Amino acid sequence: MRAVDSALEGLLENERELLGTLSAKDRETLADLLSKLVTEFDQE
Repeated sequence: MRAVDSALEGLLENERELLGTLSAKDRETLADLLSKLVTEFDQE
């Protein structure tokens, strides 16, 4: 379980670094686009 926790922490850290380079507006736009993408998959 520690390996999984460690891997997830690494992924979250990378995500924070990537999203940290975006402005608040860009993060909002990205969230909206990802939400639309996921919604399309859920409908299938």
